[in-house]
Amino acid sequence: MLKKFKNTNSFLSNVLKIASGTLLAQALGYLFLPFITRLYTPENFGEFGIFMAIFGMISPLLGGKFEVALVLEKDKKQKMNLYLLSSGITLFVSLISFFFFLFFRQNIITIFKLVINPNLLLLIPASLLLFGLHRVNRFLLISNNSFGKISKTIILGKIVNIGSKLILGLFKPSSFGLIISDILAKIATVFYTTLVIIKHRLYVSLFKYFYKDEVVKLIKKYKKFPTYELMGDWFNSISNHIPLLIMAFFFNNNIIGFYIFSNSTLKQIIALTSQNFGSVYYKKVSEIAEIERKPFTLKLIKQLSVFGILPFVIIAIGAPEIFSFFFSEKWNTAGIYAQIMTPYLFLIFLLKPINSLYRVYDCQDKSLFFNIINFILSCLAVIVGGLTKNDTHTIILISISGVLIYGYRYFWILNKMKITFGEVIKIIKKYLLISIVFLLGPIIVKMTTDHVIYFLVSLVIFSIGYLLYAYKIELHKQNLN
Repeated sequence: MLKKFKNTNSFLSNVLKIASGTLLAQALGYLFLPFITRLYTPENFGEFGIFMAIFGMISPLLGGKFEVALVLEKDKKQKMNLYLLSSGITLFVSLISFFFFLFFRQNIITIFKLVINPNLLLLIPASLLLFGLHRVNRFLLISNNSFGKISKTIILGKIVNIGSKLILGLFKPSSFGLIISDILAKIATVFYTTLVIIKHRLYVSLFKYFYKDEVVKLIKKYKKFPTYELMGDWFNSISNHIPLLIMAFFFNNNIIGFYIFSNSTLKQIIALTSQNFGSVYYKKVSEIAEIERKPFTLKLIKQLSVFGILPFVIIAIGAPEIFSFFFSEKWNTAGIYAQIMTPYLFLIFLLKPINSLYRVYDCQDKSLFFNIINFILSCLAVIVGGLTKNDTHTIILISISGVLIYGYRYFWILNKMKITFGEVIKIIKKYLLISIVFLLGPIIVKMTTDHVIYFLVSLVIFSIGYLLYAYKIELHKQNLN
């Protein structure tokens, strides 16, 4: 496909360069996941989830969001000023977080009644620094259309992550092993992207042009990035992670582990679009004329629907059986959670790539408003669910609140291009019905037999049929320019 589109379709070609790496990384991840889930317990994943939740609430502050402006800035010297500014802010935030956790880690655990080793929180600053530096490098590579290098970075990070988890899990499986594996993967990606930047001379005398007056001009020019956008992303991240800490207040680490595992497993699919289509879409849509944005975006949504709707329909039909078979019976509850969250996560899968439109249309203030509302609704959903002491009710409320706020958020920005709710629903409905028709066989098998193997085999067979049909559509009927 990459060769097919390389000369005729620059957008899809760039997407496929990154997506090929992500697909391979995900394939490796899913291939070894059954081994990892048999080495580590839901409780280990629960502790790891708490660690990542705290990490996730701080990570949006890294770089001050100036790294995102690297894609928009045309002047190479100014790009370097933005690069150093973002890296400096990342280092500053990481240092502040180190001293914060050094003195207050026990207070955090006490307030939220977290079940986690306090010393593990001291690893968060290192994880933040590495994540922030990789993010700055990634956007510099995007701004130079180095999508192939980004693809290799994704594969490298996944190999290091998986390898570390397996090795540490064989000796002494624990949440520490999961955390260290994540940090080692970040070290590998920072090291590789830095080498690429140096080798291909994507920098321009880093410190030679770093003048205070020029930096002040850039801060003023891109002031909405560290104000509205940073705050918006921060509230969005808190909305995604604070519910987990609130859940830890009401439920044990096993429940947290099930939620983290189901959520992260589905978000691997979302990462394919949000990081890959989203990165290229941001670059493309910021360059094309206003009149071209609507048809371009509708084609993107259609393409995502064609290939993306099938995995979510499969999860909605048979997640408990799939999770139990591949990851062992102890993960059945995680499969139930995955079923419940399918509508919410599919919406994010389909529309998150176009989130950069808030930057393009200079509407970061509106994005901040939506993120604040999302934060409030998410917290209320978990608190209400937690008070019922029913974990399933809590997941249902999280899914409903997510559909409501994300649905309105994305359709508001689509309206800027005169794309209506009906136009998007028409696309989704078409391919949803087609995928259901192809999966009628597995549905009948599930209803008429208790043999999980028969159900899973039928899923594979009919899914291949749908993918062949979808590939034909992609190859002959779609043309993203």
